[in-house]
Amino acid sequence: MTAASVSPSTTSSTTSSDLADHVEEARDGARDSATVEGVARTGLAARGVMYSVIALLALQIAWGDRNDQADKDGAIETVARQPLGKVLIVVLAVGFAAYALWRLVQVVVADEDVDTKGVAKRVGYLVRAGIYGALSWSALNVVFSSSERARDGRSENEEREWTARVLEWPAGRALIIAAGIAVVGFGAYNGYRAAQGKWRKKLALHDASPTTRAWVTRIAAVGLSARMIVYVLVGIFLIQASSQYDPNEAVGIDGALRRLADRAWGTWMLAAVAFGLFAYGCYSFIEARYRRVPEE
Repeated sequence: MTAASVSPSTTSSTTSSDLADHVEEARDGARDSATVEGVARTGLAARGVMYSVIALLALQIAWGDRNDQADKDGAIETVARQPLGKVLIVVLAVGFAAYALWRLVQVVVADEDVDTKGVAKRVGYLVRAGIYGALSWSALNVVFSSSERARDGRSENEEREWTARVLEWPAGRALIIAAGIAVVGFGAYNGYRAAQGKWRKKLALHDASPTTRAWVTRIAAVGLSARMIVYVLVGIFLIQASSQYDPNEAVGIDGALRRLADRAWGTWMLAAVAFGLFAYGCYSFIEARYRRVPEE
């Protein structure tokens, strides 16, 4: 066959095939990139710092100091008040951005499953990328903002304001209930991971000593269980806000911990949750060291 006799459809098919091959090579290269691995581990370490600080703030609430907010924004502001705080915040902002970038890469390089599980996995990656991208922006805003911001109750007020706005939308109550159910489901999933040990397949512990593996198991179980409790509480309060048409019932992590402290035996329960959140921070550091990147 001469060059002149090659049909346009054949040429188009060859070009499409070559393009698909290049895309696949790019995906494989991104998946196995040492740069992506470094970005992932940096992001996981930043998450560990954040949850460790939230745990310390929760302990302060447990023992009667209500001046700090035990959530992600509160953790950022607490770090900012330390010696060299602005430098530390910039480092954290880079870490949060790294975590967001890693999750975005996972959206692209994830196995091309078109079933419900595959789509849900990609959506989960995308949501986490958005959350940590916003945290990176918030951290930089703390560094460069010249105005003083009131801390007390700010996080809780934001939750109430957003809930009040959504409740005014058509089908707003249904949206809030759906969001609450999703948050409860996310919390329950953490409990499921703790109970079933689903986290193990994401860690490369084959070279770790039996003692290390035993401690990792304990830390993961405690940390994931505490995370379950916090997010289930947040989701329940969201559902209550919708069912009672009362935005004041909507709270974030900070508000959920404060309400827990107000219950009978609340101080000790909150102290236990704070210990668990610190364990989750430690688990994040463990992931930064042992996480399989790319995932198998």
